[in-house]
Amino acid sequence: MKKTLIALSLLLAALPAGAQMFPDLFGGLFGQPRVQQPAQPQKKAVELDYDLIFNWTFVNDEFDGGRWDLCPSGTLAGARLSPFLGIRIDRGEGGVHRILGGIDLFKEFGAHPTATGFEADPLLENARLIREFSLYYRLDRSFGKTDMRAVFGSFPRALTQGHYSPLIYSDAKVFYDNNFDGLLLSFRRPASLYEIGLDWNGMYGVDRREEFNVFTYGASSLADWFALGWEGMFHHYADSDHAKGVVDDHILHPWARFDFAERTGLQALRLEAGPVAYYCRDRRYPGHEFRFGGLAVTDLRQWNFGIRNYCYYGNDLLPYFADTDASGSVFGTDLYMRMRMFRVDTDPARIPGVFDYLSLYWEPQISEFVSLHLNAAVLFNNGYSGLEQRLFLKFHLDRLGKHARKKAAAKTARRTEPTQRIPL
Repeated sequence: MKKTLIALSLLLAALPAGAQMFPDLFGGLFGQPRVQQPAQPQKKAVELDYDLIFNWTFVNDEFDGGRWDLCPSGTLAGARLSPFLGIRIDRGEGGVHRILGGIDLFKEFGAHPTATGFEADPLLENARLIREFSLYYRLDRSFGKTDMRAVFGSFPRALTQGHYSPLIYSDAKVFYDNNFDGLLLSFRRPASLYEIGLDWNGMYGVDRREEFNVFTYGASSLADWFALGWEGMFHHYADSDHAKGVVDDHILHPWARFDFAERTGLQALRLEAGPVAYYCRDRRYPGHEFRFGGLAVTDLRQWNFGIRNYCYYGNDLLPYFADTDASGSVFGTDLYMRMRMFRVDTDPARIPGVFDYLSLYWEPQISEFVSLHLNAAVLFNNGYSGLEQRLFLKFHLDRLGKHARKKAAAKTARRTEPTQRIPL
């Protein structure tokens, strides 16, 4: 009897320890409820990814007849829809990898695809509204406070993070050439952004010139009221079978920005200014040309209405615009991508000239992924040149995801966003 009592006592003492060591076994034997661990959500190795970009553009130029040699009157008006579909692989600290393909649907207003008679054009068939195809690989990865983006392929301009002025790309260039063909590399930190890209514009052919340009942008906020930056382009305009000869077209514009909005309670009160250095050479002829100038932009805005002045003083930045190549064709806009109003001195004496763009504008805050800009401007190029009206509407679905990240970053960042340059 004593042995039986001793054995039962030992068994009862061992049950709690056994239950802790073998919960599944003892829970099943003695009816104790089994604790279920919550299932961890598993990320899919490959996910569907997509993007959508819409642009609506209207630019109407009404220039004085005596200034048509610089920039003729005309209207750019059209809509562009660029849908993208592909895959996304999120590797956590290894970054987010995407491969996307899409099309660029472009409708220029007034160019009706079903026109008849003398307005009929085989290039305006509905199928031709597909301007071009896009296909690219994109990597977004973070290293501490640095966010890196790398893009390879044929991709939309909207993926660039730098703000390039008409000194680099004109409205017409952006309107008709929506994609970059090449690569893009950018690094963003809480108070700075650095970017460089390659756009391969042309492959050597019978009439088509070999052509590429390297574009770059940088900006860094040193204080909440002061930032330094630059924009520039290295443009190589080579030859074709029918037009031998290479033209160099390189430009650099460093700038400093002073922002007094916080100190005045205004939406914007900014001054941005800096020198412009330009190198050009038609290699058919000896010698090199260096040209210089200065660019200053002021911006005042309150209640979404503002006044903006854009002023350049210096040498002509399109010196070969009216010249001809070896085949007899005028260089014109085939060579130059910047705004034509930078032709400020067509005199052989190369006396510096002035280009001024004064505008009244309205920029309502619609959404983080929708932007609207409306303005009316008067232009001066060594005298009164004409008027311009502009309306831009842009929708970019990818910016919807960025909004939450920007709000989180804004809580820790003490300096102003470095990329918010003053546009034209």
